[in-house]
Amino acid sequence: MNFAAAVFMVSFLSTQAATGLPAPDTANCYLPIEGGWSLRISGRDIESAALPESTIGVVQDNSRLHRRPLYPPADRSLIWNEEERVKLQRCGFRPLVLAYMEPRFLFDFHSAGGLLGHLRVGLVGKESSKWFHDWLEIDVRYIDGRMDYRLTDPAFPGVAVELSAAPLANSAGLILRTKVTAAEGYELVWTYGGASAFFTNYAMNAPEFSFSPEQCAKDVLTVDSNGFLLERDFDEDDVFTKEIFAASRYLPEWTAQVRAGSNCQGRTGLGDPSAFLQSPSTLLAATEWRQEPRTQIGRVAVEATKIAANDFQAFVVVGMGGNIVDAIGDPRAAMDAALARNDEIASRVVTRTPDPYLDAAMCMLAFATEGTWGDTAI
Repeated sequence: MNFAAAVFMVSFLSTQAATGLPAPDTANCYLPIEGGWSLRISGRDIESAALPESTIGVVQDNSRLHRRPLYPPADRSLIWNEEERVKLQRCGFRPLVLAYMEPRFLFDFHSAGGLLGHLRVGLVGKESSKWFHDWLEIDVRYIDGRMDYRLTDPAFPGVAVELSAAPLANSAGLILRTKVTAAEGYELVWTYGGASAFFTNYAMNAPEFSFSPEQCAKDVLTVDSNGFLLERDFDEDDVFTKEIFAASRYLPEWTAQVRAGSNCQGRTGLGDPSAFLQSPSTLLAATEWRQEPRTQIGRVAVEATKIAANDFQAFVVVGMGGNIVDAIGDPRAAMDAALARNDEIASRVVTRTPDPYLDAAMCMLAFATEGTWGDTAI
């Protein structure tokens, strides 16, 4: 969001001060809360909320496909050394993670490679297998720069899931905390892959934003002691290289390296990308769990962990540069650092007005400004 758009949004909201908010359990309507907004999604066939069209926040389309950018640091020194940065002085760097209202995530590394992978998490039982973004009941909250989700689904009776996604503080990437209650005997599955190197500043509904197996063709995936390493070289066929700020234009030998790992200590393998869009159990069946070879081209990273306790918690970390290896090794510390950074940004602009929509917008503007202007190219 640019500054002009931000000013317009604040002006628009401030002229529509709330005279009464919809009920908190209203589905398909964005509601202001301290630090952001909340949204309730119920079912797969989304219908507009039964509210007057003039009500702020009423969704007119499929809210599951809405997304919110999360902004890690726009710091080129996290990715490139001093000698490399001299050649990139005219190249801005604005990484972000697109967090969908149904919990799945797409990584945009901007000048460091464009779109470089999708992350999804799910649950597998004896009779049920679903990615979390397919669960029927989703309560979403954007609070102080992070996304929180609460999930339930009739296919998993008694099971409750809480997710919290925040941009990393010292790497370009994301940390995702997953809490699962009453799921003993189930298996938590997460997968990452599909580095397409696509980029656009405007066609945000381009088909390249959705995963396809072809996006994995140039991905070199390695399983090592730190989890997974995805390496991606670039050539003239990659859309990203057409951009004037693409790092590969000035550093032709440079390779993007994205790491992904968790604290789960589950079984790790390399999966068939053709099963990525199918159920978690289907992907598990299409994954090679053998120890060798540990490096393959055109695969996706997969980890599966048996849940042995009634209250289970796991962290998944995906990112590039900075202290990403340390974040994977100590994800609790990485989460604490991420939330502390978010708190600092949220505290930059604080308002207390009669209009809760305006107050919510001001906090969001602090993060939009950080993400838009966090790096210079002069």
